[in-house]
Amino acid sequence: MDCSNDLDYHEEHESEGHYYDVPCLRANSNRTTPLKGLQPLSSPEWLLEDHPAISFIIRNVYNCEDYQEKILDQFERLWMPLGMSEHTIAQVRPYFSVLMRDAAPAEREQQVLVPSKGLTKAIATLKASCPTSLHNWDKEHNLTYPYLQLWHCKDILQDAASNLPDPGQRLHLQALLNYLKEAVAAEWKEAEELFSQGLVNKKHWAKLYRPNDLIVTMDNDEPLAFVVKDCPNVNDEFLDLECWSWGFDGSFYLQPFPVVVKWPSGPDTIKISELSFFPLRFDETGLEERLRHRGNIFWSCRTRRYVCYSVASDESSIQSVRPSASCFQGLTLMSSDQATIHGRHQHVQDAAWR
Repeated sequence: MDCSNDLDYHEEHESEGHYYDVPCLRANSNRTTPLKGLQPLSSPEWLLEDHPAISFIIRNVYNCEDYQEKILDQFERLWMPLGMSEHTIAQVRPYFSVLMRDAAPAEREQQVLVPSKGLTKAIATLKASCPTSLHNWDKEHNLTYPYLQLWHCKDILQDAASNLPDPGQRLHLQALLNYLKEAVAAEWKEAEELFSQGLVNKKHWAKLYRPNDLIVTMDNDEPLAFVVKDCPNVNDEFLDLECWSWGFDGSFYLQPFPVVVKWPSGPDTIKISELSFFPLRFDETGLEERLRHRGNIFWSCRTRRYVCYSVASDESSIQSVRPSASCFQGLTLMSSDQATIHGRHQHVQDAAWR
C-alpha cells in the first residue's frame, strides 16, 4: 500500500505499508482510516533475506488516496454533537463519515517484481556476456509489469537457465521463467503475433523499443535515426525514450536525445510504420539502405574530402566546393578541413552504421 500523504485526511498515514493479503477499508472505518490489510508484512526485502531459497517476490501496489476517492460515496455522515465550535467541527468531521459495511478490496495499480540476492547474482553473471541487453535490467521501472526488460532479454534468460555453471543460479532463473510463463506468456505471444504482421496496439507498443535498437522518423522526406537506450516512462498516450545519436562540430561525438512517441489518434491497432518513431527492423521501404549510404558519406567527411565540385564561372579559374541536390543533403566541406552539419545536425544518426 502506498500513500503520498498529499490529500486531506491522509496527512498522518504511513507512506508505505506491506501486507500478505489485499487491503481494503472495513466496516466502521472513517475518512482518516488508512488502507490496510489484515496480515502485515515487515518488508519484502526482509522476507527475501530470511528465506534465501525464494527467488523473487511480486509486490502489488495499491494507492490509498485513489482507493478512498473511489469509495467516497459509501461513507455515511453521522450526526455530530451539538455545541461544538466551528474549529472543532472542522477537526472531527472526517471521523463522523463512516463505512457501515466492508468496502470492496482495492484494485492493484502496479505490479513490481522484487528479485532476491540469488536471482540478482544470476543476472549479474549473465551481464558479463550480455552487457548491452542486461545493463539496466534491475531498474524498478523495468521490473514493473509488463516487465519490458525481461521481455527484451527473454531468449537470453531461457538459454542461461540451462547453461549457467552454477546450479543454484540456474534454479533462480528457472523460477523466474516459470513465473513469466504463467503470468505473461500469453500476452507476450499475442504481441509477437501482432508484430509479425507489422501491426501494433496500445497494449503492446512499448514492447517495440528494445535497448540498442535503431528507431527512425521522417522529417521532410528524409529519414532520421536514433539508438534506443531505455524506455523509462510508459503511458497510455505516449512513451518517453532515452536515445542517442551522432553530433558533429568538426569531430563526431555521441549526443543524448530524449524522444517522445505519441500514439496517433484513430484506431487502437495500427501499422508499426505509422508511429512517429518506429524500429528500423520493421521498415519495408528501404530506409536502411538510404541511411547506410548517407552515413557512409557522412563518415567519410571526418577528414578533408570533396563532396561536390563545380567551376564558379566561365571567366574565372577559381574553383569551389559546395553542396548540391545530388550531394549529401546538409553537408558542406569547409576549407578549414572541418565538415560542418548545418541546420538540424543534432538529429543526424547517419554514422550509426560505424
